[in-house]
Amino acid sequence: ATWTLINDFFGNLIVSAIAQDPTNPDIMYFSTGEGYVGVGANPGSERGIGVFKSTDHGITWNLLPSTSSFTYSTKMLCDNAGNIYLGTAGVGLGLVRSTDGGTTWTNITPTGLGANIGDIELSSTGRLHVTGRSNQWYRFTDNPITVTAGAGWTAPVTDFSSGTQRAELGVNGNTLYVLPSTGGQVSAVWKSIDGGLNW
Repeated sequence: ATWTLINDFFGNLIVSAIAQDPTNPDIMYFSTGEGYVGVGANPGSERGIGVFKSTDHGITWNLLPSTSSFTYSTKMLCDNAGNIYLGTAGVGLGLVRSTDGGTTWTNITPTGLGANIGDIELSSTGRLHVTGRSNQWYRFTDNPITVTAGAGWTAPVTDFSSGTQRAELGVNGNTLYVLPSTGGQVSAVWKSIDGGLNW
């Protein structure tokens, strides 16, 4: 109903995603850098400087030193244990996870997905869903806290048709929708009713 201005003078205002820790609503994060506009070589992409964190429900914010290389981000979320997941693009990092509030990060990019992450969604079932970009599309895991870059990810049996850009997910339990795009256009919407195994 009402909004209060907190700060117009952060070190970077290219906010790409905001996440709140469900175990402690006072803890919030926002990532910076445009991860969708041609990243890197394209002058339309605005570079970020990392991830900011607040421990007082958004009143004050500090840049996390461990995230200085996270200059292009696409999506960030927290699971029900307070772990952070961040999709990046254009910087060779892919999908990263922090289990210590952003102090350190581990690369957990699924094998075969590439380093440009399109979307990440966490289902109420606990399953983490990830889409990539540039014809490298979709994986999921039921163990997001322990999954690694090389093991623990599942590819679908029947995949949706890929595009050349990003794919956006909508998740409701084991029912998922995905919109892959090519040239900024969505040609079809795909649905899964078994948690992403078949589309």
